[in-house]
Amino acid sequence: MSKMKDIWANYIDALKSLNKDFPIELKKPASPEKIEDAEHALKFDLPQDLKDLYQINNGQGLTPDLILFDFRLMTIKEIRENTLKAEDDVLAEEPDYYQSFPVGTVKPKRNHHKWIPFAQREAGNHKTTYLALDMDPGPNGKVGQVITAYPSDNHIDFRSNKCFVVAASLGEFLQMLTSKLESGTVHYKQKDWKHKLRLVKKESMVDSLYKELVPEDFRQKQEEIQRAYESSKPKYRNTAFGVEFQLPENFYLNGNVDSTAARVKVGDQFEYLDEKQTAMVSLTKDIGDDEEAMLSISINQSQQSAPPAEQAKGLVALYEQQSAAYANIPGMDFTLDHEVKESHEGFGAYMYLKQGMAGTVTKTLYYIEPSSMLSISADNHVSDEELETIINSVKRLN
Repeated sequence: MSKMKDIWANYIDALKSLNKDFPIELKKPASPEKIEDAEHALKFDLPQDLKDLYQINNGQGLTPDLILFDFRLMTIKEIRENTLKAEDDVLAEEPDYYQSFPVGTVKPKRNHHKWIPFAQREAGNHKTTYLALDMDPGPNGKVGQVITAYPSDNHIDFRSNKCFVVAASLGEFLQMLTSKLESGTVHYKQKDWKHKLRLVKKESMVDSLYKELVPEDFRQKQEEIQRAYESSKPKYRNTAFGVEFQLPENFYLNGNVDSTAARVKVGDQFEYLDEKQTAMVSLTKDIGDDEEAMLSISINQSQQSAPPAEQAKGLVALYEQQSAAYANIPGMDFTLDHEVKESHEGFGAYMYLKQGMAGTVTKTLYYIEPSSMLSISADNHVSDEELETIINSVKRLN
């Protein structure tokens, strides 16, 4: 364990060199029994360097201050649960699409029960990126290499078409990050109570490493394969209902979306939302100083049978109760404003809601049907004029 102990200590020291108050929020060591239980459930031994790390710290809880740049170190319980979600090995239908770099290092599979996720990055649209240890590599790979992996339907899946080896081992991966921290070239920012750490400003660590480690001609080839694959997919699917609206200027879709549940039309192109019960897509706009304005669009399948106008009144009552509760807390300046309309642009009911505290006010539009609800939510960086652009252009498609 001494080697991993030194590697991990060096990494933590490098983090603190950026800011001595950088919040190091880590859990206590995992007991040998917990690690053994995980190995028993998985039916194979975990890599020794992973076990050594988790006998120092058992990952992180749900904290905004992530320890591995924009990735959270998972707990041994999460490693066990997420590895068990992977189905038996399934050969990819499009092996060229799932080609790894270097070529032949990772088997071209959608799922593999011997990819062990240890770090997780959450993003919009329910999109999650994992860093995983590959225990069954391709012919040119190495057991224990660190790879990128992506979930699909709760399974690990190389959907993003960016499969590459990040480092030859967990130890080498941590040493690489330590070296980058010590070089003084990383982007670090502290605002209010939140700390942000990036290799390149406004880029995920994986995106930055992909550009650094993967040659441009290989990246271009994979982009061409991805475009061809995307264009071959059916343009329309069976949906709950669709909605068309005009995006405010400079907003863009954040990530790929794909679904059988609902659709959104942006300009002349349909984009799909990505869940069956609660479908959501995010839209962002850069506003400078590493800040973004965020729009979130979701469609919820509901079991409610109440008329849409009654559902809207129920939502109002719920937020009024919340407002009343906050009013009794000293220093809480809670805002609540709302407007309800019946039969709006083909929907059974419409409601505008503005609620929150100073600096964190959220504005939400609800378009309600008896069994479905569309909501468009904007943070405090989205102006009333930008939201008005959406309100004046929303139309139901079917």
